Amino acid sequence: MKLEEGSERPHLFRIVLLALILRFVVGLLLLPDRLNPRRDHWEFDYELGKVAASVASRHGFSNPYYSRGEPPAGSDPSESLYYQRTGPTAIVPPIFVSLLAGIFVLFGTYSKASAVVALFVNCLFSALTVLPIYGIAKRCFNPRIGIWSAWIFVFFPFNIFWAGNYPWSTTLSALLFAICVLKTLELERKDRIRTWIFVGLLAGFTALVESVVLAALPFVGAWVCFRRAKSGRAWLLPVVSAGIALILPIVPWVARNYVVFDHALLLRQPWLPFRVGNSIDTISWWDDTKNPESNLPEMREYVEFGELRYMQVKKRQVLDFMREHPGFFISSTARKAVYMWTGYWSFRPEYLKTEPFDLPNIPFNTSFTILAILGFWKMFRERRPARWLFVWILLTLPSPYYFTVPMIRYRSLVDPYVIMLVACAVLPWLDARRESRSKKREIGSASETPLPAA
Repeated sequence: MKLEEGSERPHLFRIVLLALILRFVVGLLLLPDRLNPRRDHWEFDYELGKVAASVASRHGFSNPYYSRGEPPAGSDPSESLYYQRTGPTAIVPPIFVSLLAGIFVLFGTYSKASAVVALFVNCLFSALTVLPIYGIAKRCFNPRIGIWSAWIFVFFPFNIFWAGNYPWSTTLSALLFAICVLKTLELERKDRIRTWIFVGLLAGFTALVESVVLAALPFVGAWVCFRRAKSGRAWLLPVVSAGIALILPIVPWVARNYVVFDHALLLRQPWLPFRVGNSIDTISWWDDTKNPESNLPEMREYVEFGELRYMQVKKRQVLDFMREHPGFFISSTARKAVYMWTGYWSFRPEYLKTEPFDLPNIPFNTSFTILAILGFWKMFRERRPARWLFVWILLTLPSPYYFTVPMIRYRSLVDPYVIMLVACAVLPWLDARRESRSKKREIGSASETPLPAA
């Protein structure tokens, strides 16, 4: 698949448009799942939706488990706790919540119109990710692999499903992080400080969408510094400028948390995901009974203590668990890493009953992981400059989920780079097969040509 001179932009526009249509159609088909009124539309967007509803109703960045008003008539009395305000929160970062709150203000909180708009915006973020994917693959490989990567992403089933079903922050953070990576590749030869400041600000904004990107950003920055130092370009002042710029967008959120909680909190409270993701009960990769939203004693404790003290209790429980079961914690972490890359956790019937899609996911995820490894091998064999950048991204970006909750949805952040590596591995094989078939046809046609008469 080759692009003619000057046809790149319209071709990419068509790819983005197709990606958007495909994802949004799936979103409309799955729309009823987002409109379930149980617990005042808990399944609309879970904690993100609750905090956005609180912001939209002028109760501030609060109440991640609070449902507005009184429990509906005929509801289970035991669920009354789910209709109480629980106070200020730092359980989720602010940017996507603010976007969702704006949608609620304009189109109605938990309304059908808000669900349609939120899903459309989510699908748009996913579709636009095609552009940085093409840009990264074009720079790291060639334009043809860029186009193939874009097309694979368009039809990538996980991305279609998550973009169309969950208006969650991972879709926007995947787009922004891919733009950060693309701009980082440009920084290798950019000396203007204002360009570095722009990339730093963008990275800080991305961290406010999904704080897990902070696991990878230092390694991405270190890679570009190494490349500049190797080529004899200055790197210290540019990287310091970018680092300061990264911190600037985060400072107001940290200050807010200090004022509200009288405690230094960086971006979000991580201890509940640690607690939910680490349990002796290994039927699943998480123990949902540790979640306030599904366990009334936990909810009662959250309401009684307030979020800060509750999270301090969870922190103590997590650290005690690690001290008491160090070997189990290490093996569980390794199992979660395997699950993220293969889709395999268990074949136990009680597990598969709750996760029925795991059986088809295992061969799909495992195949893509193997192909990505082959892509890595090809990158290193060809000594491509970005090979270590890809290594650090795929090693660090998903790593926080190995210790907490390894939902396949969270792979949305790394799937673009897996797809590029898959394209890098598959395209040469397809070219070799095409060339082999072409040679066979030539030999066959030559053997069928009649010999001239004597």
